[in-house]
Amino acid sequence: MCAIAAPAFAASIADLAICSGVFGKSGCLLTWLFAHPENKKMTGPYPRFRIMLYDVHYRILLNHYSHKIDLIMNTDNKFVYGVKVLSEEKKQFYYLWHMEKGNDKNCKSCWFTSGVSMPTDQGNSI
Repeated sequence: MCAIAAPAFAASIADLAICSGVFGKSGCLLTWLFAHPENKKMTGPYPRFRIMLYDVHYRILLNHYSHKIDLIMNTDNKFVYGVKVLSEEKKQFYYLWHMEKGNDKNCKSCWFTSGVSMPTDQGNSI
């Protein structure tokens, strides 16, 4: 499978897939499909990845109220985004979302999520 070629869009769609009720459980699978092959080695097969999404650090992304994505840095092969998330409970969190080009011969120009940081608690919203 080849991921989306535009890193900003890939970051947005991966984020929206796991937070939107539109995709439901298939949103978790879609997010896993956009994971970089090297990242999948860390997160494990899909069943393990799905459990990780429901962990305290990442379930904030599920059904969150809103988010804002800002480009932090980019090179020819890597983009890093700051993702500000407002949770359902109206608490603000910040993630670093890393995107890298694929290293598979069939998809060298495709962009995948190569890592997502643990959230930084930014406090309650006003």
